Amino acid sequence: MAAVGVSALTYKVGMQLYTAEGPSIVRELVDSGRRVFLDLKYHDIPNTVAAAVREAAGLGVSMLTIHASGGSKMIHAAVEATRSVNPALMVLGVTVLTSMDEQDLEKVGVRGHVSDQCIAPGGFSRLPVDVRCVVASALEAF
Repeated sequence: MAAVGVSALTYKVGMQLYTAEGPSIVRELVDSGRRVFLDLKYHDIPNTVAAAVREAAGLGVSMLTIHASGGSKMIHAAVEATRSVNPALMVLGVTVLTSMDEQDLEKVGVRGHVSDQCIAPGGFSRLPVDVRCVVASALEAF
């Protein structure tokens, strides 16, 4: 935090930082009045994701990510897990990682363009729409 200074109000805590520092870095940032975007991209069975989201909500994070490819049951479980602990927590559904292209998608059994999975009807983006949480690269938004 010292390297960024007091001007930053929101911090993104990704996998590398979270693995190195654990929940203590999140607590430190939240306790100092900062908002935390926890970018761990949860993807597992619904009960496991819900339990992880409840723990993150208890840390006081403002936003966190899940993989939309986990399906609607997992997405609903994640969103529902926030309700009793931190209803203001934003759950963001990641559609396709920005490092993936059409060839990568095809290798995992998904045909079509990356943008089709991000914003087109029938893609990953259609799964979380009912819970209002979609994340896609700006490249797919236009």
